[in-house]
Amino acid sequence: MRPAYLLPFILLISLKLFSQPVINNDTTYFIKGKVYVDFMGNKEAISGAVVGIKNTGIGCITDSLGNFIIKGLKSGTYKIDSHSLDANSIDTSIILYNQSIDNLMLTLPIICSKISPQKAKEDIKNNKAKLYLSGSIAPVYYPGQENFENKYDVEYYELGDNLEESLGCNESYNKIIFKYLDEKFGAAWRKEVRKDVLGFTKK
Repeated sequence: MRPAYLLPFILLISLKLFSQPVINNDTTYFIKGKVYVDFMGNKEAISGAVVGIKNTGIGCITDSLGNFIIKGLKSGTYKIDSHSLDANSIDTSIILYNQSIDNLMLTLPIICSKISPQKAKEDIKNNKAKLYLSGSIAPVYYPGQENFENKYDVEYYELGDNLEESLGCNESYNKIIFKYLDEKFGAAWRKEVRKDVLGFTKK
């Protein structure tokens, strides 16, 4: 039989044990944010970028405004992999601790080493100007396209599956060629150019 003076102490310990908050291991959280691309200091939201938890198969694609959300995550440390055909990829470490993240901003850099505005200027100088096409894996030929190439002294270049750098680099190259064609031929070339040229908009 326990001494009477121990009963209040035992009761106090019991109350403390049973009054501890219950931790729900089934609680999940989300990571919400926006993806941008940065080219030479100019940032803009990007659609179609892939944002995922590395080595898990969990992820999503950004919407037309660059927004994304990944749900169903437990507390822990995650490595976020972000990439796009238009830019270079990045890895970002994130810690979720008993709460969601709703304002994660990710910026993908566009780093151009082989195909760039500077390369476009060199090609113009050397009479080797190109227009990169969005195209597909199989080359697409438009009847009469060689007439355009000969008339404006520029070569269509089908990327296919040989993507040396991000599409953003190819677009930045094309924009210099657009400017060159505008200055030399006015707007006439815009009515004749293939409409699948990267970055092309008819004025």
